[in-house]
Amino acid sequence: MIRIEAHYESSIMGQTKTRAVSACVTLEMAEKLDRIAADYSCSQELLIKQALQDLIDQEEQRHQMTLEALAAVDEGRVVAHDDVMQWAKSLGTENALSVPKSGKR
Repeated sequence: MIRIEAHYESSIMGQTKTRAVSACVTLEMAEKLDRIAADYSCSQELLIKQALQDLIDQEEQRHQMTLEALAAVDEGRVVAHDDVMQWAKSLGTENALSVPKSGKR
C-alpha cells in the first residue's frame, strides 16, 4: 500500500516543492533496504528516491518507445509475420536467413 500524505516542503531557496510519499513494505523488504543502505553508506530515503526516479525514467522511456512504434506502424514500417517466422525457424541452421526488413523505409 502506498499512502500519499498532504505534506509539502520547500527547499531553502524556495524553488523546489516536495511532497512526502509513504509505503508499507514487508519486513523482509525493509531489512534488505537497511542492508543496502548500510552497504552504500547512504540513507534509505536516498535509495528510495533513486528507485522511484529510475522507475519514472523507465516508464517515460517505455511510453516514448511505444509512441515511436505506433508511428512506425502508421508509416508502414513493419515486418510481415510470415517473414519473421521463417527467419526465426532458420536460426541455428546451416541456412540461417538474414534478419527480415520492413517493406517500407
